Amino acid sequence: TFAQFEREIIVERTRDKKLQRAEKGLWNGGSVPIGYKREGGKLLVDKEKSKRIKEIFETFVLTGSIARTLDFARANNIKTGRKNLPMSMSTLWNILRNPRYIGYMKYSGKIYKADNEPLISEELFEQAKHLRNKKIIKQRLYREYPLARLIACSECGSNMTPSFANKPTRRYYYYKCYKVVRDSKACGLKGVNAERVE
Repeated sequence: TFAQFEREIIVERTRDKKLQRAEKGLWNGGSVPIGYKREGGKLLVDKEKSKRIKEIFETFVLTGSIARTLDFARANNIKTGRKNLPMSMSTLWNILRNPRYIGYMKYSGKIYKADNEPLISEELFEQAKHLRNKKIIKQRLYREYPLARLIACSECGSNMTPSFANKPTRRYYYYKCYKVVRDSKACGLKGVNAERVE
């Protein structure tokens, strides 16, 4: 009981310490954002990589395309993380969302003024944010699937999972056998039209 109590006290003190650091705008550890380097517990600008971050934002704003921005990052050999891996789509989205690049930081769901030097202007970040939000809205499914997790495949007994297909004129919605999602030849019942089955 005393050991558990001591652990809880340590966790609480650590959390409070990190919150105090965040309120002061200090670096709280974790992965160092691309464009910065860590020295003495602070984030300093990496002159070479910081140029790449600005180019990524500018490319996204000019093209309005996350795919073309990813192509740009890979074509220019912009690496990520400690292992210097090729740029991925998820990493690119994280870069475009990171307020660190305009001198702010996010901690525990709140935004604080950071002590690091910004890499881009707030205007450029807001332009990217506007485009980013448009992309997210376009990617959402504008439909509820009321029978999700309620119906099963009559052939193999697997659950039927929501799915859709884009055609030139419209988007079609289906309930697809879960086995087919993993392996197209796993079941004879590929999928059923959502509107019909509902």
